[in-house]
Amino acid sequence: MSDEDIVEMLSRIWVYSEDGTTQDMNGKIWNPDKDNAVDLQEFRDCEGMSAKEIFEACGRAEFPDGGCVWINVAPTAQAERYINAYQKKNNASGYYLMNMKANTKISGTLTVPSAAKALKIEGQNNYDESTDTDNFVPVSISSVNVPAGKKLSLSRILVKANTLTFTGSGEVELMNARLNANVTADKIKIADAVVKSLNCKELTSEEGVCLVVSEYLNFEKAVINPEITIYGQPGAYLKFGEIDSAEYSQTAIPQIYLGTNGKQTAQLYIGGALKLGTYETEGETYSRNLIVRQFDTKEAQAAGVPVSKDCFDPTYRYAWDETEDNDWFYFTKIYKNEEINLVTVNASLDEEYSTNRLLAQFRFDVNGEKKYGVVLPRYIHLDEFEGLTAGIDGNKHRLFYVDWWTNEEKIKAVEIPAYYEFSGQSLNSIASAQISTIKTQLYAGKALKPSVTVTLNGKKLKAGTDYTVSYANNTKAGSTASVIITGKGNYVGTAIQNFEIAAIPAKGKVYTSGNLKYKVTKSAYKNGTVSVYAPAEKTLTSASVPATVKINGYTFNVTAIGDKAFNGCTKLKKVTIGSKVTTIGKQAFNGCKALTSITVNSKVLKTVGASALKGISAKAVIKVPAAKLSAYQKLFKGKGQKNSVKITK
Repeated sequence: MSDEDIVEMLSRIWVYSEDGTTQDMNGKIWNPDKDNAVDLQEFRDCEGMSAKEIFEACGRAEFPDGGCVWINVAPTAQAERYINAYQKKNNASGYYLMNMKANTKISGTLTVPSAAKALKIEGQNNYDESTDTDNFVPVSISSVNVPAGKKLSLSRILVKANTLTFTGSGEVELMNARLNANVTADKIKIADAVVKSLNCKELTSEEGVCLVVSEYLNFEKAVINPEITIYGQPGAYLKFGEIDSAEYSQTAIPQIYLGTNGKQTAQLYIGGALKLGTYETEGETYSRNLIVRQFDTKEAQAAGVPVSKDCFDPTYRYAWDETEDNDWFYFTKIYKNEEINLVTVNASLDEEYSTNRLLAQFRFDVNGEKKYGVVLPRYIHLDEFEGLTAGIDGNKHRLFYVDWWTNEEKIKAVEIPAYYEFSGQSLNSIASAQISTIKTQLYAGKALKPSVTVTLNGKKLKAGTDYTVSYANNTKAGSTASVIITGKGNYVGTAIQNFEIAAIPAKGKVYTSGNLKYKVTKSAYKNGTVSVYAPAEKTLTSASVPATVKINGYTFNVTAIGDKAFNGCTKLKKVTIGSKVTTIGKQAFNGCKALTSITVNSKVLKTVGASALKGISAKAVIKVPAAKLSAYQKLFKGKGQKNSVKITK
């Protein structure tokens, strides 16, 4: 059957059993509620809206109920194949929605199916209607390709991965998407997003959006609607290239908030021209500025402001509660006369033009009242205010604020030690650093801290100078642990290298090593024990039971030969028993009629089970340690062997 016929059959004949299982496109049984699955929906023309318009409205605005129709649930690995077949079979609109389910896992590269025009991906969200709170389930996606002429939108989704790379020349959109990953893209469009780290050539945005940055933001060019808020959480580094808002006429001004919590403060670097354009109001034309404020994250958190939480908390949201102080503006940092660098500007840019485009603000505590003052570079405004000094100290251009509250009839300039810095050097992200591969580690009762080497663009970085090292989830066998490289000095952000901690073989499990199978009798990372369970093949002719054996990297003492371990091995001729064996089980060598040589190296043998030697060759010789000859003659007596079997030293 063709894929088109399979899709037709699956849509007409829904085979579903009582236990929830059904058939996939290959005819295999699977369970949509338990296995790796996605719901597939198609956008259709409805009530005067085209499928494309409804696709764009989804997640932004209301649209007719019939505009998005469920078509099937499919294994995630077959979703692309299903959409292609459905599109060809039905000559459909080409616009699709893929809803992640609780167990969805993306492997390989996520892409827009070749037969489709656009694909919107929605994450799993355990929404609590009573509290109007999202609770996103993380999805792992590491690679996305969007071919030319197609569009992929990540909508209402929380992605967690070390890296996330977007390729292809199609359109990529983040719409209420939270990407807890080091993201790389050529061009990306923002319609509300949270990113750990974003490195892109071109950034675009919609009207009234918010971009929250946990660690690092770098773009060569941004064509942004001026109704945008960019928030760098404490410790983040925002590296701006050229910003172009000239095509927009609205009165809005881009707002940059630099989070500060008393320990860390986000930093802003202006590395490109600020082509912010102009706007008109009340018949006057004004140049548009870039507003920069430090945002008191600690105060906002104490007030319960949702946007001030950890941006990758599953319940994080951009919205503000309906309170009197319901805007970023109200949590502008209170300035306390600190000598701080508010913004760093590329020294190659026109200083006066750049600083005129920047409009900084602080909050001042005046007898317990909040006052908000504009902060400006002194040297540009010397002719406008009495008593101002140039305030140029090398690369530092010191600032002043306008006090309009002390005397309402006459504003005054108050010099402060805060400054803009003009520098030719920006900080670099360590997110794309290459970290040496770490082999699987063995647990040894304490936290594992393997060493690594870190290189970036061919340069080997120095621990303690360029980065610090920390570890996560590194104290439990059988887990995936992480080495976290955090930039220092001229480097910012983080890079992560995962490594595996080998699981300790569990008690009762059977493992094969060499030509023998072993059963774990004591599970431990140190001094664990196993017994010989059986030969790997019944046809073996010789067997050497070692003192120790490695299983999954861990060393186990071989202390026993289990009941019926070699039972019926009729071709077995020679056996050597290791030095740590204390027990030979019942019927261990029963029926080994060709067995003529048994060498016992153990001096700690305590037990030989009934009929352990029944059926071995009448000519067999059992060689034991000289010091144990008498004891072992008694121990082996009457274990089923012929009287002709000799026990010697």
